[in-house]
Amino acid sequence: TVRLDLIYNYQTDDAPGTAFKSGTFNPPRGTRDPFEPGAFSTFGGFEGNRPLGLKRSVEGITALAEWDIAEGMSLNSITGWREFDSLEVFDPDGTSLNFFVFAEDASGKQFSQEVRFNHTVNDKLSYFVGAGYFEEEGTQRVPLQFDERIVLARIANAISVPNPQPAEVLTSTALQAQILQGLGFPGPVAGALAAQLKPVHRESFANSGETTSIDLFADATYAVTDQLEISAGLRWSSDDKTSGVISSLDNGPSVLGTILSGNQAAIGALLTPNAPRAPIGLFTQPTLRASQDTAKGEFDDVTWRLVAKYSPLEWMNLYASVAKGRRPDVISAAAPSAPGGASRFATIDAEEVTSFEAGIKALMLDGTLALDGSVYRYQYENFQTTDFVGNQIVTINAGEADAIGLEGQFDWRFSPLMGLQGTYAYNEARLRTGARDGNRFRLSPDHALSLALDVRGSAPAGEFFIRPNLTWQSSVFFDDDNDRADLQRRSPLQFSDFVVDERQSGYGLVNLRLGYEHESGLTVLGFVNNVADKKYLIDAGNTGDIFGIPTFIRGAPRTMGVEISKRF
Repeated sequence: TVRLDLIYNYQTDDAPGTAFKSGTFNPPRGTRDPFEPGAFSTFGGFEGNRPLGLKRSVEGITALAEWDIAEGMSLNSITGWREFDSLEVFDPDGTSLNFFVFAEDASGKQFSQEVRFNHTVNDKLSYFVGAGYFEEEGTQRVPLQFDERIVLARIANAISVPNPQPAEVLTSTALQAQILQGLGFPGPVAGALAAQLKPVHRESFANSGETTSIDLFADATYAVTDQLEISAGLRWSSDDKTSGVISSLDNGPSVLGTILSGNQAAIGALLTPNAPRAPIGLFTQPTLRASQDTAKGEFDDVTWRLVAKYSPLEWMNLYASVAKGRRPDVISAAAPSAPGGASRFATIDAEEVTSFEAGIKALMLDGTLALDGSVYRYQYENFQTTDFVGNQIVTINAGEADAIGLEGQFDWRFSPLMGLQGTYAYNEARLRTGARDGNRFRLSPDHALSLALDVRGSAPAGEFFIRPNLTWQSSVFFDDDNDRADLQRRSPLQFSDFVVDERQSGYGLVNLRLGYEHESGLTVLGFVNNVADKKYLIDAGNTGDIFGIPTFIRGAPRTMGVEISKRF
């Protein structure tokens, strides 16, 4: 009467990192085309001379328990534990210049427990009730390193586009002094300040979060007739959250940050031997305390659903549903934006969505053809998205949004050894209020479809298979701001991005799988992804967009490989 499943998972990744390619500057002997080779590097002994790339480990345990208490009654338990640790070093300016280099050092762990009691009372009524507990804590540290001379040249628009001058020209004291004179400093003062600009300046900021959640839920289904069922569910959720932030200057104050601050006393200290220097950063100002600044909040809400299912024929189901969903409140944390400032915390209201859906499921042609179709409408309040505040990405409330669409799919086994599957989705998802009114959701195509063929045949002690498939999607934007110039004004103005190019037009990919499956459970699979070697982007803008030099990340080219698996 008791069943227990215990699942352990361990995963480790050692990847070459993210290929951010500058869309502004050409690499040496190359172009800024995102589909051609780039030139990336770290400098100045960043993070202990770590190379570009990602190292990550993920570990988890899941325990599933089911106890058949009596006829029609059971108790289910789901226990989960997960932990991860990752460090990625990346060159987010996408150029060969020692402009800046970043890292993301993140770790976290979580535990969850859910218990559910299920009861089938009779042929008409069944229900379940339950409770859930969830706790999570995580940290994210972002060290960043700049060559202040290159940054100053960028602020002054002194770097030639698209072919930048050699590094020795851009970092020369003569050019730096000339730029500072253009900012209003007298010649001798400009020369003295230029000589102090740091080739390696390090700052860092970190944030942390702790969440404890409790859920109580109940759901019941009643068969009104043999053909009509009504289901209703209710869930109460309570979240206790703490967010923290800390930022620091890791190798002393920034000379360039002090110059740009306009603080005359601090600038004067740069020109006075042995004078104490003000703790001013370049892009991240230090928090006032050595420990984290924190903010707490407690939030609760009720969500629900109501579903009707009608079976007019033995091979057909119709359904309709209305439901309220919720993404919990967020305590958004950002480091100070000005020297001596305080950390900034904002509570972003819970994102609420009311969804309406109706659909059909059918099994036809003696069970060889399965059809599914649905139409839906989602109405959002307090739509949560992200925006740049200074040089940090924070969560904001974008107001109202909606999505209207339809989805359909089929699976046709037109012979014992051949089958055809297909899907189509139309999704008009738009923001409806505020500065982003009319914008499309990020990474959300209006149209998407797929088509796949599955061919099987007998082989000695097993069978072979061939599975070609095609996927296609219409154009997408990579951010909810839709790359609009009016939403990308930065400070200083030279960091603004007024070129609308961070989008991907519609494209299709062809993939192929072929292999052999032995009756013992051993499978050898060969695959070719992106058979036609289609060029497409998977992201654009990124960290470089903060500085007005957006970067572009290409999708994987044609990739071939072999997978071997064994089922026991």
